Amino acid sequence: MRGWVVGVLLVGCGGSGVGASAGAGADASANAGAGADADADAGAGVDASAGAGADASGGAVAEGGGDREDGGVLLPSGRRFPDTTATIAILADQLPSMNAAQTMFAATHYVGTQKQELPATQALRAITPNFLVLHYHLSMWQSAPSVDFLVPNVVDSGVDGVTWGNDYPVVTTHEDWFWHNTQDQRVPSSVDGKLLMNISVADFQTYWAQSLEAQVQAGEYDAVFFDSASPALLQAECSGTDPRLAGTAARDTTFADLGNTTWIDAWQTWMSALNTTLAAQGIPLIPNTSAFITGWDNTNYGVTAGIFAEGFAGTDFAETDWEASTNELLSLAAAGKIMILQNYLTDSSDVATRLYYLGNYLRGNPRISITSPGARSSGTRSGRSISGRPRPRRRRAWPTCSTRACTVATSRGAASS
Repeated sequence: MRGWVVGVLLVGCGGSGVGASAGAGADASANAGAGADADADAGAGVDASAGAGADASGGAVAEGGGDREDGGVLLPSGRRFPDTTATIAILADQLPSMNAAQTMFAATHYVGTQKQELPATQALRAITPNFLVLHYHLSMWQSAPSVDFLVPNVVDSGVDGVTWGNDYPVVTTHEDWFWHNTQDQRVPSSVDGKLLMNISVADFQTYWAQSLEAQVQAGEYDAVFFDSASPALLQAECSGTDPRLAGTAARDTTFADLGNTTWIDAWQTWMSALNTTLAAQGIPLIPNTSAFITGWDNTNYGVTAGIFAEGFAGTDFAETDWEASTNELLSLAAAGKIMILQNYLTDSSDVATRLYYLGNYLRGNPRISITSPGARSSGTRSGRSISGRPRPRRRRAWPTCSTRACTVATSRGAASS
C-alpha cells in the first residue's frame, strides 16, 4: 500500500509553541529571529524543496481537502502540502515580525507556518508562492475572553485580511452552545480558561464551520489547525468543575446533553461532518490530537484530513507508550493523512534530542526515499507495528535557536520548529 502522507516535522524550542493554549504564542510582536538569521549556514545540507515546496502537478481528488498523488496534497489555491518522500518539510510555529533578510530565510527554508496576518503571508508567498500558512483555532473550546486569535478584520469584514481579536462577544450570547456542569455553570479549562462547548448543538456546529471558512478566506490560509482537540483532555482540564468528566468518562459515560452518547462518539460524529464541510471548500482540517499515549482513548483520529501530534516521541515515554504512539502514527501515515509532528527542546544545544526526534520522524514517514530514485527505505513500512525505539546515528549538525524556533540541518535534511 502506498501511503500518500505529507509529513512535516515541527520541533518547538522551550515553552513556546502551538499547543500551549488558545492563542498560545499569539503575541504579534513576538521576538524576531525564529532561527531566521540571514547569516546562518542557510544551505547546510537542506534539500531546497523542503522550504520551497513541491511543483503544481495534478492529482486525483481525495477526501479531506485537495488532490493526493505523487505531488502531495493539492489545494484550490494551487499551493500544496508537499510529498515528503525525499525531503523533510519544516513548519515553523508562528513566525515573528521579520526584516527582509529574515523573511527571505523563512520563505526559502520552511514549508510553512501559522498565525500570520495577511501582509506577512503575502510577503512570504511573494518569495515562495507555495508557502503554506495554517489558521489557528481552538477545536471544541471557545477562547477565553482575554485571549485573541486571528479573525476577519471587523472594519471591512475581512476584505483586507485578518486581525487579532476574539468572537467571544458573539458566542457568549448563545448559552446553549456552551457545555454546562450539573449546577448549570459553564466549564472552563483549568489550564488556560478556555470554555468547553457542547459540540452536539446544531447551531454551534453551523457557526463554527461558517466562521472557520470566513477566517480561512480572509487570511488566505491553507488549512485549519484545530488545537486542543483530543477528548482525552477533558479528564485533566475539566473534571475539577465537572466531575462527570473525570477518568475515562469521555469514553464510557453517556450524556443526555450529547443526545445520550459519549463524548468520544459525539466528537467523532461532529469532527467527521466538519471535515466534510471544510473539505468541500478545499480546506484541510488538522486537529491537535496530542501524542496518542492515553491508553483508554479509543477515539478514531482518522476522520479528518490530517493530524497534528504534539509531544510525539517524548523522551520520557515509557516504551509501551512509545510503541502505542508510533503504531498510531504509522496507521495514520498508511491512511494518507497530512501529519505534523511536534515536540520541544529546552536547550538549543541539545543535539541528541533533536536527532532522536528526527529518527522518530523518519521512522513514521512511509515514503522515505534512499539514494536510488523511487526507492523506499527499508526502515519503515506502511501500517506496520513496530517495537524498540530508534537510535539515530549521530551526524554532522549545525544547530541554531531563537526564542521562537529551533533548527538543525543534517546531512539528510533539516529539522526545525
